[in-house]
Amino acid sequence: MFNLLLPQYSTFEFSGVRRHGKKAAQLQVIYMLIMAAVFLVAVIARASVFVFWLAILPVLVVWDILVGLVLGLRLQ
Repeated sequence: MFNLLLPQYSTFEFSGVRRHGKKAAQLQVIYMLIMAAVFLVAVIARASVFVFWLAILPVLVVWDILVGLVLGLRLQ
């Protein structure tokens, strides 16, 4: 557990190995940075898919209307 006020009393356990004190605080900061990077990549991926969808949706709607119009005129 990371102790913000007194980092020398922090504990960190990974694969059954327990660390205490400042070394534990350093390991926890490293872990938090890795998790922040993973979260940032996930947010960027989701945002890029959302922006792509918003950009392509109007094009697909117009394409669908034009194809339907052409097929409708051909059937007449």
